[in-house]
Amino acid sequence: MTLDKDKAPRVTIVSTSKRNNVKNVTVPEAVKKIAAARGNHSQDFVGIVATDVPLSAYLPLLDAVAKNSWLDLYFVDGTTSDGISNNIRKFIEEAVNAEVE
Repeated sequence: MTLDKDKAPRVTIVSTSKRNNVKNVTVPEAVKKIAAARGNHSQDFVGIVATDVPLSAYLPLLDAVAKNSWLDLYFVDGTTSDGISNNIRKFIEEAVNAEVE
């Protein structure tokens, strides 16, 4: 997920099930596609990568995945180009890996 030149969120869906693939669509279009997605005899794993996009923009995608029993959320990566997410990720990893005193 990215923002276009007008700062509107745009979504690309890439799936092993080619029928689910779409490129550069609006969030409502992506939500419809996610709602209609069906796995190939099992659950499909979903990852969301949102670069420089606020959570409020991709929250509808998370909701659509949660409501589709064929899908299972595997990861969410809300990255920013300024390195803030890397600093937060490092802080969390250090906290998780620290010994409890």
